[in-house]
Amino acid sequence: MKILKSTLSICPKCRIVVNANVFEKKNEVFITKNCEKHGRFVGKYVWSDYNIYKELGKIYKLNSKDKPNTESKYVRDNSFFELILPFTQKCNLNCPICFVGSRKNIKELNQRELLKLVEQKPELKSVALSEMEPTTRKDLVQIIKKLKKMNLNVSLITNGVKLSDLDYAKKIKESGIDEVAVSFDGLTKKPYMVLRGQNLLEKKLMAIDNLKKIGIPFRLSFTLMKGVNDDQIGDIIDFCFKNNVKRLTISSLFYGGKARNLKSGAMTTSEIVKEFSQQCNVSVNDILECCKKRYLEMQLYHFFNGMKTREKICGMSCYLTQKENGYQSLNKTFKFKLDLTLLAMAWKTRKILYPFRRSLIKLNRTRKLIDKKVLDVLMLRHMDLSNLDFDLIEDCSTLVLNSKSKEDTITSYCLFVNSI
Repeated sequence: MKILKSTLSICPKCRIVVNANVFEKKNEVFITKNCEKHGRFVGKYVWSDYNIYKELGKIYKLNSKDKPNTESKYVRDNSFFELILPFTQKCNLNCPICFVGSRKNIKELNQRELLKLVEQKPELKSVALSEMEPTTRKDLVQIIKKLKKMNLNVSLITNGVKLSDLDYAKKIKESGIDEVAVSFDGLTKKPYMVLRGQNLLEKKLMAIDNLKKIGIPFRLSFTLMKGVNDDQIGDIIDFCFKNNVKRLTISSLFYGGKARNLKSGAMTTSEIVKEFSQQCNVSVNDILECCKKRYLEMQLYHFFNGMKTREKICGMSCYLTQKENGYQSLNKTFKFKLDLTLLAMAWKTRKILYPFRRSLIKLNRTRKLIDKKVLDVLMLRHMDLSNLDFDLIEDCSTLVLNSKSKEDTITSYCLFVNSI
């Protein structure tokens, strides 16, 4: 057994902060923690494959020398880019894997309270409307319009059921929404029956068709459960290219809420990456090359916008393009290699380029619009009580405005969904 780093985690029983170690054994990576009251717990780390962990560590700082401060469970730095708003506690589904659990006796913020929370965060650039199902709110369109008047980029995270109604989708379009993220669990009946409790495939396809018809930019969120739909990654990639989808998130089943007592089904980020690699015939090394590009893009963007840069991650990205007999990672193209060279040069000269940052950011956006045949795939496993690592949480980019706390705290998504 080889200790890779010491960190802090949470006892799955009493939820107190405890000492933890990340270690390698037989080429697998685990996290172990000890609670004085409840004993020792061992779980698979998000980066469960040691070779991937080791190679990714050459790009990101996965092995911190110092233990994270427990205060880091709440993100106090004001340089965040996007924030998930606590939009509603209602839903039009009753999914067996819902991480929220019970929906009873929870107060929903009214429009005035919600907008006041946003006004108190002048540094915000972008907000995502989520937490349960935002389309259940009758004032959704009105709220989006008011958020747009505050010069915010607004995205909607939804199960897509109501968007299967074309008239409703048109109202969302008229609100000025910037992007919609639709959960999409596969192309057969089975994953919907297991994950959502009913066959929603037809409604999902109708929602996607409506978004395409009226021109709302959208991305798909694919929840993986081992033995249920993990064999459909390749089919989902095909679907994305056929339907001009530009962004796809592949995330594992989350052991929280109703799914907390499931014995199996979750996959680590490493396992998702390897399954993606096999089904799309893209090597793990190619995906790592894409991560280098993403890292440089992210660092430059954060630097030019005066934001805190991220050094640790729990997910991996891959840029895919189509070829005659399938797909290839973008790193195989000349354009990618040129971009990587230019990004590396820009990072080295970032202080000289800083006065021209606005033009550079605008140029980069324009270039991305030109890449019409590229699919951006993000693969990750949100941390749960079995593998939560405060060292990774310090750099979490998925943040939630936790209105349930007394101070309306900005908190990591992983801590929020674990009710910590």
